[in-house]
Amino acid sequence: PKMNKWMPYLAKAVGNPDENCYFVGHSLGCVTILRYLESLKANEKVGGVVSVAGFGHDLDFKGYKGELASFFQTPINWDKIKKHCDTAGLVLRVKVPDTGSQVEFGSKFGVAPSEAMKLINFAFKRGLNVEGLSFHVGSQCQNFDNYVDALGILSELCDEGRKRGYNLKIIDIGGGFPAAYYQQDSFDKLAGIINSEIERL
Repeated sequence: PKMNKWMPYLAKAVGNPDENCYFVGHSLGCVTILRYLESLKANEKVGGVVSVAGFGHDLDFKGYKGELASFFQTPINWDKIKKHCDTAGLVLRVKVPDTGSQVEFGSKFGVAPSEAMKLINFAFKRGLNVEGLSFHVGSQCQNFDNYVDALGILSELCDEGRKRGYNLKIIDIGGGFPAAYYQQDSFDKLAGIINSEIERL
């Protein structure tokens, strides 16, 4: 993928942006939307953006060969983006244990818990509202302790955020729920574990 191909395509599809224009992006689409917002004129605003599994810097996991480097020749200009989408609310993805999942995501996605508060501070200082936190324990997770550990990690971060005056009100538990075609504990058991842990925290 090349930014000089994606950006013109998006701009043509949008036409004249206004506050009735809302964007939904996934993965690299999120970055494309951010770059598009950077390119708007001073008086142009959009209604909102929903980004799913996005990222704001180039990737660095094992095996990555720089295929997305054209999107990151310069740092994301969050201040400019805020001016063009002043209703933006953010949900920060946190890296959590994913041992026992068929597809582990920890090597690719999420900020380390020790770095999460730095990013939250960064966002709020730029007028970006962090609504809450999210995690994903990996696909086909059969180790339910991952959910317990993840909820504990996010609970501590929410407590720390509130101490600093940040109203973190969302915890998105992602997915990873085991499908029925594997021999494993039932979804009902997992739901019970998650509900009990939420009540405890």
